[in-house]
Amino acid sequence: MRDLVIVLVIIALVFGGGYFVQQHLEGTEQELTTRLDELHSEISSGDMNHMDKVEDLENLWESTKAEWHILGNHAEIDEIESELKRLKECYRIGNSEEAMLSLVEIKFRVNDMHKGDKLELANIL
Repeated sequence: MRDLVIVLVIIALVFGGGYFVQQHLEGTEQELTTRLDELHSEISSGDMNHMDKVEDLENLWESTKAEWHILGNHAEIDEIESELKRLKECYRIGNSEEAMLSLVEIKFRVNDMHKGDKLELANIL
């Protein structure tokens, strides 16, 4: 009986910890997506005079990257970082088309980052 209780406590801790981590990752993902959407609307309107927003996004990514490196795909994280540098450079020179492409790529990779990690039937099968 005691062994069963210990096993159940361990299972509860694993699932509880997994749930907490997933909620945290979804929160940081949502925050990044919101910032990306703000930049997208700014570039769409032709207003590319706010380099501080790109730098804020870069700072947010630096703090998020540290957390995601523990649980995420490192190649995917490197791709996001590479596209973010490309976005910053395109924004700096005023190339709105390339900046939009970088934004779309970053947003796709951010949203796709942890889909395979979720505890869902599709990911188990």
